[in-house]
Amino acid sequence: MLGSEESDPLKISDAGAVFSMNGRSAAWLNRLLPDVDLTTSLNQENLSYLIRAKYATESPHTERVDRGIRIERVVNDLTDPKRTGNANAPFKLGDQILITYRINTPKTQNYVALEDLLPAGLETVNPELALIAKFFDIPSDNSNDRALALSHSELRDRSTLLYFDEISAGPGRYSVLARATAAGTFTWPATQVSPMYDSRFSGLSPASVCVVSGE
Repeated sequence: MLGSEESDPLKISDAGAVFSMNGRSAAWLNRLLPDVDLTTSLNQENLSYLIRAKYATESPHTERVDRGIRIERVVNDLTDPKRTGNANAPFKLGDQILITYRINTPKTQNYVALEDLLPAGLETVNPELALIAKFFDIPSDNSNDRALALSHSELRDRSTLLYFDEISAGPGRYSVLARATAAGTFTWPATQVSPMYDSRFSGLSPASVCVVSGE
């Protein structure tokens, strides 16, 4: 497109810019936005810009965000309920961890995706596998929240992905099993939930810290 307009090659003083073959476009790759000063490096007018960026806060801890959907992440140690996963009561290697996601929405949501990036010290287990079922079992929940009907799941090493065809208005919950596999102090990013085809609604749980002791 720029070649057909027969525009002049760009004159950019920034050594970090990457030019196209014809010199009529430039890019700054893998750079922080404050590091790119377009006002001084570009000496031409009537230019078009395309930006693709990822927003990241300086702090690993995020607050709760409710945009039509409220999501809570509740963690219980099935091996020893007194272990909460903080510095004063850390999990221990081999502990069975029950992770319950509580979702509350004032209106019915369709095709909802939930993503939880796990701390490096935990990994999810699939109790439906015969080998796992011998040692792990999801306990019954005595809460009044209804159990959500899962349509698909992807239990990966780094994340848990859950998909629901429909989440009716009101409170609901779904639980997964995990186990402590590595000792250390880890950041547990926020759990995200949102309808896949309606960007008006979403929910974000607070981030937390997960501590696993090797002793």
